[in-house]
Amino acid sequence: MRSERLAAALVTFGEPALEQVPEGAGIEATRAAVGTAVTVWNACVLATHWGELDALENLRTLAASGYLPSPLDSLLEPLILRYLEHHETDARLVAGWVVDPGPSGGIILHCEVKVPRH
Repeated sequence: MRSERLAAALVTFGEPALEQVPEGAGIEATRAAVGTAVTVWNACVLATHWGELDALENLRTLAASGYLPSPLDSLLEPLILRYLEHHETDARLVAGWVVDPGPSGGIILHCEVKVPRH
């Protein structure tokens, strides 16, 4: 299931990561920033809606061990807090995503969505 609304939520959620991409850095740097946002989003969704209670703790453990690439290590807690403050009721998991260059230097984000079964 494709959801443009999830893509918009992810761009808003991931602003702290996207803001760290230097102007003119290219689409790969933007994709890495979106990847950071998706990783944290999915861990939050798994922990709060899918019963995967260890998802956030596992991500924190990786960060503390130095296994997460920058800027994910420094953005982890701010993004978790951002999810809890603004998106906590959103149970959609990002099952797949693609970032394409958009007009005027922007991006177009396409997401595949997975929702929990009840």
